[in-house]
Amino acid sequence: MNARPKMTALAALATLLATLSLAPLFSDAGWFPPTLIVILLVALAGALTRQFRLPAPGEALLAAVFVLDFVTVWFAPQHAQWGVLPSRDTLHDLHVLLRDAGSTFATITAPAPSHDGLVLLTVLCVAALAFVVDLAAVTARVPALTGLPFIAAYAVASGLAPHGVGALPFLAGAAGWLTLLLADHRDRLSRWGRPLRPGGTETLTGLGPAEGAPLSAAGRRIGAAALGIAVIVPLVLPGMTHVRFGHGNGLGNGGSSSVTTFNPLVSIRDELNRSSTQRLLVVGTDDATPDYLRMTTLDRFDGTVWSSSQLKEGPKARVSNGIPVSSDTTGTPSRTVDTHVHVVALAVHWLPLPAPPSSVSIAGDWRYDPRSGTVFSAREDTQGADYTVVSDRLIPDVTALRDAPPPGPNMRDYLQLPKSLSPAVARIARQQTAGAHTAFDKAVALQDWLRGPQFTYDTTVAPGNSDDAILEFLDRRHGFCEQFAATMAVMARTLGIPARVAVGFTPGQLNPDGTRTVTTDDAHAWPELYFPRTGWLRFEPTPRSDGQATTPAYTLPASAGGQGNQEDVIPTPGPSSGPQPSTSAPPITLPTDPAAVSTRGGGLPWRALALLALLGVVLAVPGATREAVRRRRWLAAADPRRRAHAAWAELRDDVVDLGFPWWPSDSPRGTGRRLADRVDLSAAGAAALSRVVRAEERARYAPAGPDADADGLATDVRAVRHDLRAAVSRRRRVLAVVLPVSTLRRAGSAVGAAVERVFEAFDAFWPAVLRWGRARLRTRPQ
Repeated sequence: MNARPKMTALAALATLLATLSLAPLFSDAGWFPPTLIVILLVALAGALTRQFRLPAPGEALLAAVFVLDFVTVWFAPQHAQWGVLPSRDTLHDLHVLLRDAGSTFATITAPAPSHDGLVLLTVLCVAALAFVVDLAAVTARVPALTGLPFIAAYAVASGLAPHGVGALPFLAGAAGWLTLLLADHRDRLSRWGRPLRPGGTETLTGLGPAEGAPLSAAGRRIGAAALGIAVIVPLVLPGMTHVRFGHGNGLGNGGSSSVTTFNPLVSIRDELNRSSTQRLLVVGTDDATPDYLRMTTLDRFDGTVWSSSQLKEGPKARVSNGIPVSSDTTGTPSRTVDTHVHVVALAVHWLPLPAPPSSVSIAGDWRYDPRSGTVFSAREDTQGADYTVVSDRLIPDVTALRDAPPPGPNMRDYLQLPKSLSPAVARIARQQTAGAHTAFDKAVALQDWLRGPQFTYDTTVAPGNSDDAILEFLDRRHGFCEQFAATMAVMARTLGIPARVAVGFTPGQLNPDGTRTVTTDDAHAWPELYFPRTGWLRFEPTPRSDGQATTPAYTLPASAGGQGNQEDVIPTPGPSSGPQPSTSAPPITLPTDPAAVSTRGGGLPWRALALLALLGVVLAVPGATREAVRRRRWLAAADPRRRAHAAWAELRDDVVDLGFPWWPSDSPRGTGRRLADRVDLSAAGAAALSRVVRAEERARYAPAGPDADADGLATDVRAVRHDLRAAVSRRRRVLAVVLPVSTLRRAGSAVGAAVERVFEAFDAFWPAVLRWGRARLRTRPQ
C-alpha cells in the first residue's frame, strides 16, 4: 500500500478509536453506526482529493458535501430530493433536530439515549474531528498535531460523563495516535532506502529481519511508557476513574436485563438554579389537590451519597401485565386518582407518576420494581412519551400509624447506616423527638423541627448529603430540598424508622384548562418513611416559599386540617408564616468541641493512629535498609580485599548521605584529598581516612591486596563518619539517618534497571513478532 492511502486509513482508524470516549455519554449503541460511516466518508473525501490532486480547499468542500448528503439520508430522508440531495425542508428538519438536541442536552444528564438530535450533533462533531485529523496527518504530514483534537475529544467526554470516561477509551485513542506517529516515521525513513544491518542475511532488495533502530526503539518505549502511565495513574489517584467505559452503555447493552441508575440528586440544585425555566411535563389529573410525581427512590446511604439499588426487570414485571398491590396498603383507606402525563422535554429512564400506582398505560417496554415503587425501562426513555396512570391516593389513619408495630426484618436494609456516621446526628435526632413516644410522632416531630423558622430554604448552598454535610447543614441551617430530605431520612433511621429519599417533581402550576405544567423549578426531593400496616408515606421537611411544596395532612394537628381530613395535603407556607418548632423537643445543641464533630463514630482517632503508624513504618524503611546494607557489607567481607572495598563503600555512602560531593572518576587518593580539603578533620579522623584510602588503593592495584591490618577499617570508617557528622547541621544529620540519599539512589537504580529490562524485553518481542509473521507469510502455500 502506498504511503498516502495507508496514512488515510490509519487516520480514519485513529479517529474511530478516539471517538470511543463518547460511549459513556450514551445509554445505547445507536450513535455508533452513523459515526463510523461519517468517518469513512471524510476519509474517502480526503483520498479522492489527493488522488486527483485537487487544491487544498477541495478536500473541505468534498467532505462537507459527503457529510451533508449522509445526514440527509440518515436523519431527514422524507424531504430529500431524489433520495439523497438536501432540500430547504431538509435543512429545516436538521435545524429542528439540532435545536431539540440543545434542549435535551441542557435537560438530561449522561448517559443519554441515542435520539436523532443528539446523534446528529455527535456526527457533525466527529466529522469535524475526522477532517482535522486527516488534514494534519495526511495532507500536512504533521501527525503529532492530531494529539490535540484527540485530547480535546477525551476532555469533553470526561467533563460530560458523570462518572468519567475511564482508561480504556484513553488507551484506544493513544494507541491510534502512536500508530499514526510510527507509520509516518517508517514512511519518512523508507524514502532513504533500507539500512544495511551488520551480521544480517538480507540483501539490499530482500526482506530481512526487522531492525531495532534506536529511534524506533525510543518511539516504542515512549509509547509503552505512556500507555503504562495511563493505566497506573488512575489506580494510585482516587480522584480519577478507572473503569472500562465509565457508567454509560454506549457500545450496546448486550441484552442486559438490568439498568444501573445514576444519582438524580446531583442535578436537582442545577435545575433549581437555571437562568431560564424549562417546561418538562404537562399533567392532567382529576385530583383537586394532586400529590408529587415520584420518579425513583434512593435507599442506600454509604456516608457520602444517597443512591438507588439496582433495578431488576423480569419477564412478568412489565406494567402491561399489571402492577401488584402491596400487602402493606390493602387495609389503608384510599381514593383512586387518574393522571395523564405528556412529556415535553425530559429524557430519563423512570416515569414521573403519583405513588403508589395501580396501573400504567404506556407504549414501550416499561417494568415495575415493587421494592422501590419505580416504573423504569432499560431500553426506553421518557422523551415525548404520553401515558396514563391510575394510582391509589392513601388516606392513612393517624391512630393506626401511632399503633403500628415495629418494622419487620424485611425492612432491615432501610435502617442501614454507615459506621462512619457521627454520633452527633443520632443525638440531635433524639433531642428533637424527646417528647414523642411513637415512631410516627417522632417522624412528625422531625418534620416540624426542620420546617421551623430556624431553618431557611436556600438553593445557593453547595450540594451534599454526606454525614459531614448533614452536620454542616444542622449547624448553618441553610439548604435546599436535598439537604432537608437527606437529613430527615438519616435521622429517621437513627430512630429505628425505615426511611428512603424520593426524587421527582412537585405538582406544578395550574393552567386555565385545568392541566398543570411541571418545569425545572419543580424538581424536588423528599423523604419517605415506612410504617407497618400502612406502607411508605411521604413527609415534607423542606420549607419552600413558592407554594409548590405541600405538607401531608396526616402529619398536621386536627385543628390544622389533619387527622383524617380527606384533603390530604396542605400547602407549605413561606418562612415568615411557617410552623413553630415542636414544643416537646428541646432546642438543638450542636457539639462545641471540633473533635466531637469530626470524629465519626469514634473511629477517627484509631484511623489517625493507624495512619501515623503506617507513616512511621514508611519513614523507617530507608534508614533500616541503610543499616541492613551496612551490616551485610561487613559480614560479607571475608578477606582483607573485600574488607577494604566494604570500608570504601561505607565511606562513600556516609559522604553522600551527609550532603558532601563524591567524585566517582577520582582515584581513592584524589577522593581522600578532596574530602580532607573540604572537611576540617581531627587528627584521628585524618589518620583513619588515610588508612581507608591506602587500603582501597592496595585492594584495587596491588597484586597481594591490603595488609592484614584491614580488620580495623570498620573503626576507621566510624571515626571519619564522626568528623563528617560534626561538620554538618542537625537537620542534615537527621536526614542522613531517616532518608539516606545513598539508599534512595540505590532503590532508584534498581527500579530503573528493572524498567530497562522490561523495555529490552519489549524491544526483543516486537521484532520477534514481525519475524514470525513474515515467516508465516513465506511458508503459506500459494
